[in-house]
Amino acid sequence: MEFSHIIRTYGEVECKIYCNLDNDIRAQKINKALPGYIYPFTHKIWSFLVLSFDWQLILDIGANYGEFTCDAYFYSSVYQPKIISIEPGKNIFKYLEKTLKEISTDLEPQNVCISSTQATKLFRENLSSSGGSRLWNENLPFRNDQSIYQVQSKKLGEYLKNYKTALIKVDTEGNEIDILSSLTCKDLNQTMICFLIEINQLDFSEFIASHPDLSLFIFSKIHGKFIKNPSPFIYKKYMRKFFYMQDGLITNSLETEEVISRFKMNIYTLFKWKILNIKFKS
Repeated sequence: MEFSHIIRTYGEVECKIYCNLDNDIRAQKINKALPGYIYPFTHKIWSFLVLSFDWQLILDIGANYGEFTCDAYFYSSVYQPKIISIEPGKNIFKYLEKTLKEISTDLEPQNVCISSTQATKLFRENLSSSGGSRLWNENLPFRNDQSIYQVQSKKLGEYLKNYKTALIKVDTEGNEIDILSSLTCKDLNQTMICFLIEINQLDFSEFIASHPDLSLFIFSKIHGKFIKNPSPFIYKKYMRKFFYMQDGLITNSLETEEVISRFKMNIYTLFKWKILNIKFKS
């Protein structure tokens, strides 16, 4: 197995992110985009969260090639949290594992998935576009460039037992609410959590309404800041185009909410990131 790579820089430090540049569209897009981020605005939020609090645990769920894990490691070097990188795709995982081993032996890659049940799950890995890999869904078509196999699932609470604070990225192609649903009241009471979570595939309004301990934040392009618990009516229908909808933040902590409230970005900066994304997607 050949391991092609791209170079990611953090100040004067360079690290190799191994990926399948020959066959994977996502890897090719990472290589094309400068500074090597498919969604630079999301990485901007992620790095802000990593730097703004001394997290005891950082979880990257749906790590793919490990770009967010690398960010977490280099931006948290002062306080050195436990960092775990979770990727169910067995082919993608080989690249992730090699990347993390070369960066630090303290980074822990795991070839499992996170779910509301602890069991063996069917996982569908997209070999030509790794970002489309996900747990098996009979309603989605199976293509020739995909492989299906079994993967062990764990509940999120298993990772939180020994930690009072946790920053968690979740990008699992539609399985995000199921992952959050695995949290118990005990989990939420013992650990202060902040999620950076993909929300564009799912409607989180009903889930948030039924979980009063959690708050959802969506970034408003108009105001240049995060808006707390937007109206489901607005969130679902009329003002979706005014919000940055790829990712949101979910937390159970007023202390974390205060950190989130400090994140600001003006329209000009957003436009700059948008142009970068357009250039990358073309």
